[in-house]
Amino acid sequence: KRLRNQGLILIKNFGKGPGTFMDIFLVETVKDLFTMQFFHQNLSGEETQKGHKTRHSTDTRLDTNAPSSSSSLEIFNKTTTTKEEGGGDPITEIKKSYPQIDPSWDNVQIPEALRQLNFGSGIIKQVQQLASITSEELQQSLDAFAFDITENNILKNKQIKRPTAYFMAILRKGHSYQPAENFQSDEDKAIEDQIKKREERARGLKERERRFFEAEFEIWLDELPESDKRNPRFMIMGSKYMGGLHRANLKEHFTKSVWPEIWINLQRNLKNLTNFGTNQGEMGDELN
Repeated sequence: KRLRNQGLILIKNFGKGPGTFMDIFLVETVKDLFTMQFFHQNLSGEETQKGHKTRHSTDTRLDTNAPSSSSSLEIFNKTTTTKEEGGGDPITEIKKSYPQIDPSWDNVQIPEALRQLNFGSGIIKQVQQLASITSEELQQSLDAFAFDITENNILKNKQIKRPTAYFMAILRKGHSYQPAENFQSDEDKAIEDQIKKREERARGLKERERRFFEAEFEIWLDELPESDKRNPRFMIMGSKYMGGLHRANLKEHFTKSVWPEIWINLQRNLKNLTNFGTNQGEMGDELN
C-alpha cells in the first residue's frame, strides 16, 4: 500500500476473498531505473553468479562508478520513505542518485527498420552507460545499420540471427557501426531525390526545346523561297535536291542564323505573358 501511495507501483484487477489475485505493475520510471541498475551490474566486473565470477566489462571506466546492488537497495529504501519523513517525491530522489546524462541522447531516433527488429529505447540507455561513443555517433550507427538491413540485406548475407546482439557487440568494443560504401543518410536521399527531379525537369525542357526547334525549322523551310533553297551554299555539287545533305546544310544555316533570334523572342514573349498574368491577378485583388 505504501508503494502504491507513493506512485511507485500500479495495482490492477484487485479482487477480494479466497482465490483472488491482483496484477502489480512497476511504473515506467522505476522500470527504467532498474534497467539502468541491471546494466551497471553487468558492466561492473564485480558481480558473481552461483559463486563464480562473471565475465568482466571491457570498459573499465564504469567499474569504479557503477553502484552495487546493495547501494542501490539502500537508495530505494531511503527514497520510499521520503514522503513519510516530509521529503520530496521518491521518483525524483531516485533520479538524483544517478549521474545527469547529456540531453542530446533524447534526440536519438531509432529507424523504423530497426524498430521492427525490437530495437527500443533500451538500446539507447545501454549505449549511454557504455560511454564509448557519443549520441551523434550512435545515431549515425543506427542509420547505417538500418541501411545495411534494408538495402544491403546484411542479415541474410551474414546470417545474423540476433541483430540487437550483433549491433551491441560492436558498440561494446568502443567502436561505432561503420556505414557501407553505398550508404546514404536520409538527408543524402532527400538531396538525391531533388537532383533527380531537377534532372528530369531539365530533360523535359530540352525535349520541348528540341521539338519547338524542329517545328520552327520545318515552318521556316516551307516558307523559304525556292531560289534560296537552291542557293549554291546549300546545294553542293552532286547533292540531291532536298536530300539528306541538302537538308543538313539548310538546318545548319537555320541553327546558326535564324534559330537564336526565334528563341530569344520566345523567351521574351513568355516572360511578358507571365508578367501580364501576375498584373491581372494584382488588379483583381485590388478590385476585390
